[in-house]
Amino acid sequence: MTIVIKLAKMKRIIFTLLVFSLSYTVSFAQTGNGDKIKASYYHDKFTGRKTATGDTYRHNLLTAASNMYKLGTRLLVTNMKTGKSVVVTVNDRMAAHMKNRVDLSQSAFKQIGSLGAGLLNVVVEIVSGKALSEI
Repeated sequence: MTIVIKLAKMKRIIFTLLVFSLSYTVSFAQTGNGDKIKASYYHDKFTGRKTATGDTYRHNLLTAASNMYKLGTRLLVTNMKTGKSVVVTVNDRMAAHMKNRVDLSQSAFKQIGSLGAGLLNVVVEIVSGKALSEI
């Protein structure tokens, strides 16, 4: 009887790990072929805090947070309305409920739009899978 219970537990563990690994892989399936998403910007309160990569967030650097792209990925973010673009490096993650969005540093956001806009419709393309410091 205990062998049956152990096998059942083992099956649940394997199933859970399989589901987790598949969902993790799918959540970072980077297309980079002109994803049309929304762009927002970091609030001032995040200045000086650690990012997911261990860097300290500074609003004057060209960085971004995203759940769609892998850490270290360089992105070309283009404002669909004005055509203005900026290249940023993904160095942080966003809250899980923030889907189809990229959160830009304030300086990156200012290069493609006004902070007063709050949200912008953008096209995102992958420039490189490596951070600027690795190139």
